[in-house]
Amino acid sequence: MLNRRGLSEAAELVRAVILRADRRISVVAIDLNDFKGYNDRHGHLAGDRLLAEVAAGWKGLLRSADVLARTGGDEFVIVLADTDLASAHSLLARLHEASRVRWSAGVVEWEPGESFEDVLHEADKALYLAKTTG
Repeated sequence: MLNRRGLSEAAELVRAVILRADRRISVVAIDLNDFKGYNDRHGHLAGDRLLAEVAAGWKGLLRSADVLARTGGDEFVIVLADTDLASAHSLLARLHEASRVRWSAGVVEWEPGESFEDVLHEADKALYLAKTTG
């Protein structure tokens, strides 16, 4: 599983390939709902197993060109190559069906000329909105 630095490097590589073909890239910020409560009830070892299980389930539904990284305790980012917003939302519905935990996501398209840090900030803002509005 990639960390934040590996994510940035992999995302820039995906971007270089996809934008040359004039295709879209979507970036998804994900946060597990009530993960702290899960850790408090079941212990940190169980929480670590849950994170690995969730990530493995998602990875099985992603394409090889997509990038999945854990960026914080219960936070993940997915870079979806050749994927517009509508397709990203369709994939997220499938990821929700495959997951035994509830989570929230913010999805944005990575616009040409936008830095990876900027698109991550936009995805985080969309995630925050999703968490506060349900």
